[in-house]
Amino acid sequence: MGELLLMRKNGFRLGLVAILATGVAPAQRTPESVPSDFVSKYYIVVNDSRLSPELVIERFGPDGTYYFQFNIDCLNRKARRGPEQDSIAGTRNAGYGSFVNLIDGTVEADLARGPCQEPGRARFARYVRETDRSARQRQRVFEVRPRRRDSQPRVANLTDAEVLEIERVVEDIAPGDTVNIGTVVFGCPCEDGPTCTDQVWVVSYRPESSTGLLLSRIAGQWTVGPVQSWWREYETLLSKPRHLVWDEETELYKRFPKCASDEIVERAGDE
Repeated sequence: MGELLLMRKNGFRLGLVAILATGVAPAQRTPESVPSDFVSKYYIVVNDSRLSPELVIERFGPDGTYYFQFNIDCLNRKARRGPEQDSIAGTRNAGYGSFVNLIDGTVEADLARGPCQEPGRARFARYVRETDRSARQRQRVFEVRPRRRDSQPRVANLTDAEVLEIERVVEDIAPGDTVNIGTVVFGCPCEDGPTCTDQVWVVSYRPESSTGLLLSRIAGQWTVGPVQSWWREYETLLSKPRHLVWDEETELYKRFPKCASDEIVERAGDE
């Protein structure tokens, strides 16, 4: 996560240099948060009117960073955006698409709400709160990403009944595949619930591909736990063009499994 934050900070500094080099002075140098998309941030580059602010959006995610212009008609609740670019400077002459109506609950509507309504000081305070929260959640999401764990092995070996149970779970997901079951390890991320005791990395093989799954033993049964289920959905989403799944990705982050405690901690045995 340290590298992730460093990239974001560097992106902000380099972005400001690029803006100034174009001859367009930024109306505001503080990055803004997006309430419905806490994996992103944006900057106000030009704001010559409270009724029609022009923004440059920096979208930061696991597949990289890109930028686009975003122009809001506050009076008529409409907005238009420009094409994605690799740099803030590249957005200057990229142009805009057509204005479309803003729909409540979408990223576009949330982007418009702050610049059109909130005082700058209130927006900055909200940015500080939400950026801290989103950074901590995003860090946690990638900390518990399913993978083979090399932590403390479970004392008891897998029983024949457990092997059959694991094979049935894999069969439901990848029927007909050859299954390789790894070492069972003790402990689970707290997002898998208080009744999760153990986990095992399983790989299903086909001649053309292989798939890894981290199964969890929850309430005495081997299953695909909440974290692995969430990541399967997330990886499916990432296989689609990113500009088509912006709101879906935001909603999916909101549904990331929660721990029983409000604190983001791991149970004993976690990595």
